[in-house]
Amino acid sequence: MFQGTKQFSHAQRGITTARIWGILSYLKEGASFLLFKTPHPFSIHIRAATQSYFFITSLIYSFANTMFFYLRELNEM
Repeated sequence: MFQGTKQFSHAQRGITTARIWGILSYLKEGASFLLFKTPHPFSIHIRAATQSYFFITSLIYSFANTMFFYLRELNEM
């Protein structure tokens, strides 16, 4: 009984996290559209910087996640 409620809370937490990430990505897309639409050249630099920032952070996150997975597998051997 307790294990089922724990799994349900994990599922609810995952759904809430997905909703928050969806809202944040929607706001990011709207902000990049507004920055792209304005003809000021500084906005283009801001847009390029935010895109490279998101790319680099996703790259670091995927690398760290892979390393954590391999270290956990090595620890279980």
